[in-house]
Amino acid sequence: MLNNLIFYPDLPLMIRSITDAHSPYAHTQVMVANDVLFLNALTEPVYYLLDCQHRDGVLDVDDMMFAFAALSNHATMLRHPMLIEGLVIVDDCYMEMAIKELSSALLGSMRLRAFYSIEDALDYVREQIS
Repeated sequence: MLNNLIFYPDLPLMIRSITDAHSPYAHTQVMVANDVLFLNALTEPVYYLLDCQHRDGVLDVDDMMFAFAALSNHATMLRHPMLIEGLVIVDDCYMEMAIKELSSALLGSMRLRAFYSIEDALDYVREQIS
């Protein structure tokens, strides 16, 4: 599994990329805890992009729901004062609906938005900061 965190140049954006097979839940918890540490160290708010596209182009809905459950259980990160909004790359309407549900008032009003490509998410961030 490749799992890395980068800061996008010229945009207030952190990108967490996860490729290959899904990691165990415990690894996801460590990943989120580390990302909170990065957010704590920031002086300016950022967007957080979660890119879970697999190398083979196949995205397992069960794996993604596991990741969303981990994220939704970490309100510390999703409501962090240095987090403007969470952006998630999805590849089907079911995942988009899951993101919308997590964003609903019923499920906690998480600051999440779904995109079908990284380029679309980057365009959104550029539009928001201009």
